[in-house]
Amino acid sequence: MRVIIIGSGQLGSRHLQGVLKNSDVTHLWVIDEWESSLKLAEERANEIEHTAVVFYQSDFKDLPQEVDLCIISGTANVRLDHCQRILSLVKIHFLLLEKILFNSLEDFEKSKLFFSEFQGLKVYVNHPRRMFDFYQVLKKKMIRLDNQKWTIDVSGNDWGLACNALHYVDLWCFLRETEADGFDFNQDGNSTVSSKRSSFIEIRGTLKVDFSNGDQMFLRSDICPEMKVMNVDLRGERCVWQIQESEKLICENATTGELILEGDVEYQSGLTSKVLEHIKSKGETELTDYFEAFSMHQKFVLSAIDWYNFKLDKNESFIPVT
Repeated sequence: MRVIIIGSGQLGSRHLQGVLKNSDVTHLWVIDEWESSLKLAEERANEIEHTAVVFYQSDFKDLPQEVDLCIISGTANVRLDHCQRILSLVKIHFLLLEKILFNSLEDFEKSKLFFSEFQGLKVYVNHPRRMFDFYQVLKKKMIRLDNQKWTIDVSGNDWGLACNALHYVDLWCFLRETEADGFDFNQDGNSTVSSKRSSFIEIRGTLKVDFSNGDQMFLRSDICPEMKVMNVDLRGERCVWQIQESEKLICENATTGELILEGDVEYQSGLTSKVLEHIKSKGETELTDYFEAFSMHQKFVLSAIDWYNFKLDKNESFIPVT
C-alpha cells in the first residue's frame, strides 16, 4: 500500500505512526512546509518498527501517480487548497480529511461539487470516536432502549468548542442514527480566546445543538481545573447515564452507580492503523462519510461565523478556527 500524509504536526505525526504500524504499507510520502513539523514526524516515525520507505518533503514534487490513501491534516483554512493540489497530481482511492472541514463559507461552496468530479474516490472525515469498540457496544445498548428522547451535556476543563465539539456531535449522530439539525453559539458568557496556533482562535462557553430526532446537546468548555476528565451526561426519559472519558472509558447509571460499560481509550496512531486494515479487508472505513459530514460542518461553521461577527462587530465570511 502507498500513502501520502499532508501536514505532519502533532496530529499528522500520530497518523504517520499509525500508517507505519501497518505492515502492508510499502511507501509513504510526508509533506509539510515547516521543517520543524517534518523533524517531529521523523522522530515519531523512528519510534515505530517498520519496513516502509518514507519520504519527507516540503512540497508536492516527486509524488507517485497513484496511492491507496491520502491523509490531509493541517488547518482548515488550507484544507481545500491541499485537496485540489494533491488530486490534480495523484490518483487517490481513499481520502481522509481532518476537521473542521473548512472555516470559510467560500470553501464550503467551492467544495460542494469538487469531490464528485473524481470517480472512485472515497472521502471520509476523521471523527474517530465512532470507531471505538466502547462506543460501538454502547450503540447496541442504546438501540435496545427504544426511541426515548435524550438530553446530552458534554463538559470539561477548557477543552475548546471550535476544535473539538464536532467530535461529540458526530458521535451522537452515530449512536442515535440521527442528524445535527441546528447549532447555536449565542449563549450567555461565550467568548473567544487565543488558540495554541498563531492567528487562530478558540471558543469558550456553551454550544447548543438540536438533532432531527428531537434530542438536544449542550457542550460546555470553561475553565474548571477541578474537572480532571471529560463528562458526557445522558438524560433519557427512563434512565440517566454518565460517561467519563479519562484513561479508561466508563459508562455508569448516574442514579444507582451501576457500571453499564467499560472500555479503552483508543489513540490516533492505533485508529489510523485500523483505518488501513479496514480499507484492505472491506474497501471502506468506519469513519464518517464526507457527504454525511458536510452538512453538519457547514451548519456549525455558519453558526460560529454569525456569532463571531455579532460578538466582535465584524462582517467576515470565515472564522479563524483550525
